[in-house]
Amino acid sequence: PWRTELRTSGSATPVCAGAGGGGALYCSVAGTGTVRIDPADGRVVWTARSSADGGAHAPIVSGAVVLAGGPDGKLRAFDPVKGTAVRDTSLSAGPGAAFPAGDTLLAVADDGTVTALDGSSGASRWKKPLAGHVRPDFALYDGGSGLAYAFEHAPSGASTLVTAVDAGSGRVSWQRRLDGVLTPVSTAGAGELV
Repeated sequence: PWRTELRTSGSATPVCAGAGGGGALYCSVAGTGTVRIDPADGRVVWTARSSADGGAHAPIVSGAVVLAGGPDGKLRAFDPVKGTAVRDTSLSAGPGAAFPAGDTLLAVADDGTVTALDGSSGASRWKKPLAGHVRPDFALYDGGSGLAYAFEHAPSGASTLVTAVDAGSGRVSWQRRLDGVLTPVSTAGAGELV
């Protein structure tokens, strides 16, 4: 067991995400920036400084980069090994509104428009609103089918609109309004949603 203390701004709490098979832990810390931690011993491998005091959102590993959103609306890409900045991509979405879907990053703007970005290069793949949604969120990506699942609760709480979108092309595979306040968590069998 190990313990690593990360400096925070005020009472901010670091938010972290694992890199899957890469064996690294990436954290965003308000007032400090983005940090890579070695999960074997808790050692801080690198820190990409940021003076932003806004809320932090967990970094995303997409393509061959680590992505962290800033309060300025830019998505910063870092080399996962060195921590050096690779690029900045301007988003019309808040920093926490990006969702990894394989090698694609889905960003939802405040007006509900979904933009798909190449996770490695930051290049736009497609951009469009999803019919029936005002401002969807994404909760699930199925790597086998390539589908990302958008959902949005009705203001009344009576139903949830779920849309299965091909993350690479933006093509809608299916859309259903389901009773209750639901969040997709898994798929089973032949594309059944859990």
